[in-house]
Amino acid sequence: MSFYLKKDIQGAFNTAAHTYDMAAVLCHEICRRMVERLFVMRLVPEIILDLGAGTGQGTRLLQKHYPNANIISMDLAMIMLQQSSSLPAKLCGDAEQLPIQSNSVDLIFSNLMLPWCNDAEVVFREAKRVLKVGGLFLFSTFGPDTLKEIRFSWARVDDHPHVHLFYDLHDIGDALVNARFADPVMDIDLITLTYKTAKQSMQELRACGMHNILKERKKTLTGKKLFEQFMMAYETFRQPNGLLPNTYEIAYGHAWKVEGQKRDNNEVAIPVSAISNRSAPK
Repeated sequence: MSFYLKKDIQGAFNTAAHTYDMAAVLCHEICRRMVERLFVMRLVPEIILDLGAGTGQGTRLLQKHYPNANIISMDLAMIMLQQSSSLPAKLCGDAEQLPIQSNSVDLIFSNLMLPWCNDAEVVFREAKRVLKVGGLFLFSTFGPDTLKEIRFSWARVDDHPHVHLFYDLHDIGDALVNARFADPVMDIDLITLTYKTAKQSMQELRACGMHNILKERKKTLTGKKLFEQFMMAYETFRQPNGLLPNTYEIAYGHAWKVEGQKRDNNEVAIPVSAISNRSAPK
């Protein structure tokens, strides 16, 4: 099933590129926690793919941890990548069809990119294809309890989808197994951000590119009356400290490629050595 159109994903994050770093406190914190997980991994990668790199927060942390590695920062939204001049190699591409040569990458690092993909299993198969034997795939994504307060509040108002559908932990695990990754490990964090007003919450989501871009979303503007009803429902979640919560369920996963894989006859790929600090042809 296709939940999103690629052009809508690109548009949302390209539009948010100039406000993203100021608003994406949660994304940056999860990125830091992911890099910490690498401290205990027995891995000395030569080639790293930061998949869904955005403005390059992950790339910069990986550069500090692996100063001798060559790192490719890849994102579907090129304007996001262009926000940082310090990224060593930028590549505009789709995680569901990676423009990377098979068996060429030692580590794939992907922070909160998976929620914007229509098919997790396709992403995992592509990740496994480009990894070398012994390579590691480390990722984070949102679980189904993410933004449950906003989801519930809109459900009190109408039947239209207003909050994205996030993969269940079991579905992610099954997709990893189906892609024939070895030793998959999954775990979950629950993080709650709080806001003084509902408007502040909504503005932050939009500034991060996380507003509603579902294909089945209501295409017309939400009327004032309906929005006021949503706000009233959202207010029922206000905490004793006077703040409104947004819950985020964060799923972390990693798995290994332990066997070789033949190159497909119809594969079109870009050798890692050919990628420089410029936009890839679209």
